[in-house]
Amino acid sequence: MPPAIFIASLVVLAVWTLQFRKSLRSRNGLHVLDPGRPGASGDQPACSILVPARNEEEIIGSSIRSLINQELKDFELIVLNDNSTDRTGEILDQLARENSGKPRVIHGREDPPAGWFGKPWALQRLGEAARRESEWLLFTDADCIHHPRSVALALDFAAEHGADMVSLFPFNQCDTFTERLFQPSIAALTGLRHDPSSVNGRPRDPETAFANGQFILVRRSVWLAMEGWEPVQIG
Repeated sequence: MPPAIFIASLVVLAVWTLQFRKSLRSRNGLHVLDPGRPGASGDQPACSILVPARNEEEIIGSSIRSLINQELKDFELIVLNDNSTDRTGEILDQLARENSGKPRVIHGREDPPAGWFGKPWALQRLGEAARRESEWLLFTDADCIHHPRSVALALDFAAEHGADMVSLFPFNQCDTFTERLFQPSIAALTGLRHDPSSVNGRPRDPETAFANGQFILVRRSVWLAMEGWEPVQIG
């Protein structure tokens, strides 16, 4: 690695760390969801949990099990096996057999239509496949391990704040030296560009709007009104 890149990465990491610690101390636009907090009273709305997966055989089992075990009364789990060339599809089918059809597995083998990139098209297909009874749609990545209450807490937060969309930043597990160096740097750049106080303080401002693709919980009616993922079909 060139010394200049290494030094620049360390500088960015240091800046982000200082900013993040300051934000945590002041709660500068940040909302921290505590898994230990009491649950919401009454029944939570129905939710469809939607996961695109492509060549994720190393993590897909743990990820999907963490979603199967969500502490929700009414939810479905759909996984799109998006043209995987490894054992992802096989593992998903086995999980479905072991858990009474959850997840529901869709095997996507066709290429996306003209004008669409692969992941937005996979997300669009998942949204269209969700059951109509679900008031909420959760789009989440296949390499995320969820706390048993992650979705319930997000639904509680949406209800408490009258939100139509909630997006979370999960903890990033960095195992290798390269991951420890570059993953925080990527987060640093994201945090500097999309300050939480601006994102949450001006939710209708297109200049500050931001969501993390690892966890996007959106009200189904809103998702339909904005024509699903079509506005970002090449994102």
